[in-house]
Amino acid sequence: MGPAPPPPTPRLDPYAALTAVLTDRAAPGPRPEPARVPDPAPAAPRQRALVVAAAGGGLVLLVAAAAVVVPRGRARRWRPPGRG
Repeated sequence: MGPAPPPPTPRLDPYAALTAVLTDRAAPGPRPEPARVPDPAPAAPRQRALVVAAAGGGLVLLVAAAAVVVPRGRARRWRPPGRG
């Protein structure tokens, strides 16, 4: 014979948990302290991060434009287009 099957897994009945009427009323517990709302975050670090990100994005665009323009200029030996 093989090992015994595991006992049945207990099941949670959410409907019964929410609709059960408790007969033993416990005394109300101590009132919790009101939640403390933290002060708003300072805007300086966010502004600094946005400036750094914008500068990095501008640098990427500048390098991408140079990657397109420089090879075309070299192919024409740096002369303007349309002149033969």
